[in-house]
Amino acid sequence: MEGWFLSENLWETCRKAKDTMQPRKTNQDIADESGLSVNAVGQFLRGETKSPSVDTAGPICAALGVSMDDHFGVEAPAEDDTSEVCIVSCGSSWRMQSA
Repeated sequence: MEGWFLSENLWETCRKAKDTMQPRKTNQDIADESGLSVNAVGQFLRGETKSPSVDTAGPICAALGVSMDDHFGVEAPAEDDTSEVCIVSCGSSWRMQSA
């Protein structure tokens, strides 16, 4: 995806959701719902986690009602789409590739 970038980091999207939700949730509430430590939640929401794993970001997003698909612009495939996609390791990163 050359030239592709996000105008906002995922942690910023989550932070905004936390700051504007009613009723308010504390980091402890999010930790309890996500199964993560309060420290991990706080670090993520302050942007201190440089490359958070999906195992960290996913549960926090879920606890805050943030859709990772919406954030990253992922659209559900058409119902008649039979193409396969696999995720492959590229050294220290991952990418999607047609199967």
